[in-house]
Amino acid sequence: MIRRLKEKGLKVCVWINPYIGQKSPIFRELKEKGYLLKRPDGSLWQWDKWQPGLAIYDFTNPDACRWYADRLKGLVEIGVDCFKTDFGERIPTDVQWFDGSDPQKMHNHYAYIYNELVWNVLKETVGGGRGGAVCPFGVRGCTAVPGALGRRLLRQL
Repeated sequence: MIRRLKEKGLKVCVWINPYIGQKSPIFRELKEKGYLLKRPDGSLWQWDKWQPGLAIYDFTNPDACRWYADRLKGLVEIGVDCFKTDFGERIPTDVQWFDGSDPQKMHNHYAYIYNELVWNVLKETVGGGRGGAVCPFGVRGCTAVPGALGRRLLRQL
């Protein structure tokens, strides 16, 4: 499908988020590898607000970042031009981060490191001037991520 869209001269933007549902076929792997956010007691942090058993990637874990980045790189390889990064701003504070980060500070900082990760993938794969992450306005640090300014980004693709 992406190939057909590209043949018509269209650009492809994929809407992504930093969450994973427990019914996903890769959920167990991510949980076992420790790539998901945990509670202070070490158990997996989950909630049912958007989907049953939703969990959050722990982007303070370098291995989790590499894993997520590799999936995004795979999407770029098949023709994705940019990513619309959604969510990441409703991060719980009753958690334990892989790197020991302060949960209160990460509540706001998480969206920044999520968008930075996506931007770095695009910079590495398509170059800083030809791809981008369309992050939600109002997210801490959004304007610090080059190419993350919505309409302007879409015009440059």
